[in-house]
Amino acid sequence: MIHYEAISLISLDVRYMLLNNRLTLSASITDPFGWNITKSRVHYCSCQLLTRNDIHSHAVTLRIAWAFGGNKVNNVYRDSKERESSRAN
Repeated sequence: MIHYEAISLISLDVRYMLLNNRLTLSASITDPFGWNITKSRVHYCSCQLLTRNDIHSHAVTLRIAWAFGGNKVNNVYRDSKERESSRAN
């Protein structure tokens, strides 16, 4: 039987849109306090195996994205199923 103890991971994402939603600034941070530690306990017939994995998954990410064109594109929905079914009759 394998028993896992609590796994903790904190992540924070912030996004800010500018210039008519064309410029996107985003920042994220993952596991700032180093809490991503996995502990497990496995029981076999005559022995017990204890493990502790400290992943060190700290990350800081900064992103800048720009949307090129496409502001004046209109989406049109056409229901072609109804036309095709009326032709068969």
